[in-house]
Amino acid sequence: MRSRVRVAPAERPFGIKCRLSCRDGERGFLLIEVLIASLIAVAAITAILHAATGGIVSSRVAGRVDEAVARANSHLATLSALPLVESDRQGDESAGYHWHVRVVSAGTVHPSNVLTATPAGAITLYRISVSISWTESGHRRAVQLDSARLSSAA
Repeated sequence: MRSRVRVAPAERPFGIKCRLSCRDGERGFLLIEVLIASLIAVAAITAILHAATGGIVSSRVAGRVDEAVARANSHLATLSALPLVESDRQGDESAGYHWHVRVVSAGTVHPSNVLTATPAGAITLYRISVSISWTESGHRRAVQLDSARLSSAA
């Protein structure tokens, strides 16, 4: 035969009290408590998933920006190997990138006004702008690098 031990209300662990509808020894949750706990759990899971997907998208965009900067630097390096002349060129590259290179004369100075080892003759300052653009998730994104270079007039 089993014996039951009655726990007095003051001795119940963690301050648990029975509701009026509970008999001694019965404990449980009300339906409203379960619904509120479920709503809190759904809100927490939604926030976590939103943060995770935002992080993934940001990581992908950062990778594309890094690649665009590398491509823009490559275009600048190509220009340093050639004699500079005013130009405005553009084209498409792989992976959906579009490039635009603009070289504009910013003025000509005489070598006596500039400390340089360039032979006698006029020196021209060129402003160079390289822009790489692409479309990411329906948004147009772009990276632009600007530079200035001196070149001897031909």
